[in-house]
Amino acid sequence: MTTPEKRGEGAGRARYTCRLRVSSTARTGLMAEWARCRWVWNECVARSRKAADAAIGATKTALIERARKHARDIRLVHPAHTTMDCAHCGARAKHRIPLSGRTYTCTACGTVSPRDKNSARVMLIRAGLNPAGAEGARPPGALLPEAA
Repeated sequence: MTTPEKRGEGAGRARYTCRLRVSSTARTGLMAEWARCRWVWNECVARSRKAADAAIGATKTALIERARKHARDIRLVHPAHTTMDCAHCGARAKHRIPLSGRTYTCTACGTVSPRDKNSARVMLIRAGLNPAGAEGARPPGALLPEAA
């Protein structure tokens, strides 16, 4: 009458309250194995980061070559602080805008704009282009969209 079903305490589940005790020699082996697993994990993460960086570099190289092939002007812009700089007055925010914050508000001039649009305007300014002329502009010789 000591089983859980007969006492009405559950659906036949036994409760165990014992601890696994590992000897000192086994503990040494386990610690070495855990260290090896951690090293293997870190190596995999490092390789994946290198592969991602290589893919970005290959894409950038292909873009530059294609621009040269078609005689297009390409300007590389350093991406640092593009979401923190104001496109209107050039002031830099003191703190990063979190990804959940979708609007950029300048503390110096009070300009409010979508974060991505402000970042794109900052990149245009850094490239030496006029962001006011880039709104809805098409490259010369581009075809207008036609209805099907």
